[in-house]
Amino acid sequence: MRKEKWMIAIISAVLSVGVLAGCSSSPNNGDNTDDSSSSKKTEIKEENTSDAKKDKTVDDGNGNSVTVDEDGVSAKTSDGAEVEVKKDGSVTADDGKGNSVDKDGNVQTSDGAKRVVNPDGSVTVDDGNGTVVTTDKNGKVTVENK
Repeated sequence: MRKEKWMIAIISAVLSVGVLAGCSSSPNNGDNTDDSSSSKKTEIKEENTSDAKKDKTVDDGNGNSVTVDEDGVSAKTSDGAEVEVKKDGSVTADDGKGNSVDKDGNVQTSDGAKRVVNPDGSVTVDDGNGTVVTTDKNGKVTVENK
């Protein structure tokens, strides 16, 4: 499960950087000139919210931003996706389309599938179509068809 969280964090960070670095509203005509009528500027804000806490936010002006603070990293995109990686390693993510993962590793998809980490350490996966698979903390798998 820890490996899954890190994979999500890495993928989210790469996607966020890709969105912020590679988005341009004007096509490149190949001669390295800029034909756009308005220039886009990435803005970096340093917010001093208290004497001890400083936040740094990178915003591309198109609704995409990444914030780094003492608690971790968070990113938001113009299409509603959000991801947060805390320094303790916990990850929360929501793609803005009904797919999400919370800090406990619980997953919800837009088509009704769910993955839940239970308090006893077992994991339950419901595919949304009547099949529920539970794996206990010892690796025993139970499949139920409803």
